[in-house]
Amino acid sequence: WNYVGFWLDEILFSRWKDEEIVAPLFIVGNARSGTTFFHRLVATEVFEDQEAIFTTARTWEILLGQSVTWRVLFITLFRLDRRLLGGLLFAVLMRIEERLCGDIHVHPVGLQEAEEDEWVMACLSLSQLVMFFFPLGGHLLDPLVLFDYQDAVPERTRRSIFLFYRDFVRRHLYARRLMEVQTQRGQR
Repeated sequence: WNYVGFWLDEILFSRWKDEEIVAPLFIVGNARSGTTFFHRLVATEVFEDQEAIFTTARTWEILLGQSVTWRVLFITLFRLDRRLLGGLLFAVLMRIEERLCGDIHVHPVGLQEAEEDEWVMACLSLSQLVMFFFPLGGHLLDPLVLFDYQDAVPERTRRSIFLFYRDFVRRHLYARRLMEVQTQRGQR
């Protein structure tokens, strides 16, 4: 799904490659140490009369919309639903989400919630989240745990992983900027 979107990005939105990443902030820490709280606090995009300083991906953007193409498609569908059906389809989707995620109490979980970039890396099976799907495969995490230690992961592979992540961030920034421009045009 994501790779089809990446291919379509090359045709439809190739300018994403020109997006500059300025002063990224990385939040790193042990589990249950407040990193998610701090991440969401910093990424809050609600500022009075100011432009957002930071941005982060929401769950739906990581799982379903890593490409600019899919983000534009889903946001367009959302806007059409709101305009033509009064938001009925979105309300149904949020009801389903509430049923699926409502009992999770670690931190708020949902398609519209800010989510950690670790989920991006799960798409490459490079995250501890893989253990949810393969609980007996602890040895599979050795390269992840030893990522920079004694060449556990070859340099060429590490570079590919970093480039994948960089491209995710570029696409995210480009899609946000593109949708902001479309919103401003629609308000005129």
